[in-house]
Formats: sequence, C-alpha cells, structure tokens
Amino acid sequence: MPNVNELRQNKFLTKSDIEPDILVTIKSFEQMNVALESQAPEEKWVVWFKELDKPLVLNMTNGMIIAAITGSDELEDAVGLQVNLYNDVNVMFQGKRTGGIRVRAVKTMADRNNPDYVGDNPPPPTDSDIPW
Repeated sequence: MPNVNELRQNKFLTKSDIEPDILVTIKSFEQMNVALESQAPEEKWVVWFKELDKPLVLNMTNGMIIAAITGSDELEDAVGLQVNLYNDVNVMFQGKRTGGIRVRAVKTMADRNNPDYVGDNPPPPTDSDIPW
C-alpha cells in the first residue's frame, strides 16, 4: 500500500525521500528552474548525487555545511564528497517547525576510534560489554 507522500510527484528530493538517513556521493551542481509549472521561472542551485535520481535544491544552510566539510567555498571542490542526508526535525519554514533535509559529514574510522564518539548507530555490544 502506498504512503501518502508517494502520491505527489516531485522532481526534487523531499524529506520523505531520505528517511531513513542516506549516504550519498556528490556528483555535480547545476542551476535549475525550481518554480511550479504555473509560476514564473526561479533559478536555484541544485546538487546531484550518484546514488539518487532526483537533485536536492541547495539552500544556504546546506551550502554552508558542504563548504565547512570541504574547507572550501568552491562547490566544485565537493564533487566526489560523501555526505549523509537526513531529515532534521528542527528545520523551520514560514515560522513553523516542518522538518527538512540537512547534510552532515560522514563519520570516519578515526571518529569511531575516538573513545568519546557516540554515533547515530553505535556498534552492537561485545562480550566484554555484557555483564554476566
């Protein structure tokens, strides 16, 4: 049985497309018309991912996050970068908490080896973690 979010045909990624979180690789950036068919054209930057058929409309917040991850203000420097896409329930739209897609860096093995690391998906307990 379909989910109600599957009934709407979107040419851009929506938060329901990335639940649960998804690991993606940035393929390219492009300017596209993001306006509805009945409205005047509105050009915005989008980011394409190797693993997905639809692009993400790139807002300033996600653009700044990508720049921080790469250490560069040049979007082309992010091509090939792996990131996680997730639904941030705290995203606000028109004064209301609606949730929305956010980008975050992928945790590295060095992060996981840090004793203070607490990941989104902690590893299962080992025999030494289980009290007998």
